[in-house]
Amino acid sequence: MRPDSSVTTMHGFSRNCTCFDNVRETAYREVLDAKRAGKSLSDFQLRLEGVAPEINLHFPEALPLSEIRAIAMSVAKWTWRKFSAERLHARQSFLGKIGSKRWAGHVSAKDTKPWEAQGVSRRTWYRRKRSKLAHRVASRLSRAANAYTPENSDGLLPA
Repeated sequence: MRPDSSVTTMHGFSRNCTCFDNVRETAYREVLDAKRAGKSLSDFQLRLEGVAPEINLHFPEALPLSEIRAIAMSVAKWTWRKFSAERLHARQSFLGKIGSKRWAGHVSAKDTKPWEAQGVSRRTWYRRKRSKLAHRVASRLSRAANAYTPENSDGLLPA
């Protein structure tokens, strides 16, 4: 499942970046439809200038309107020039070929059913698998934290 990237859950990122990313996602979804409908770049830019202030309302301290308009204009121009049905098709084709090579020869747990061999339920098997992974990550983090000492430091980390 994808992590939630809504404006309200974005912490630690700048307002400009968050606004840019949300406007960009809207632009990617709508640019091809706008081109097919025979709309102009200025129509598309106006649409994005309508979306950006809505995103800006979610911030505790809103960005100035001039910045919002500049972000919308920048995204609109770039997506209008660079985004086309042909380029989208080529990108999806490329990513599909990479994906099929990456998973070639992969045998899923659904096919092998290791839980049956261990005599446990499917849910129990996945729960144990997740627990083992979490334990491995925690032990690696613990080892990394314990490995740091001022003597082996290069001076970049605080003592």
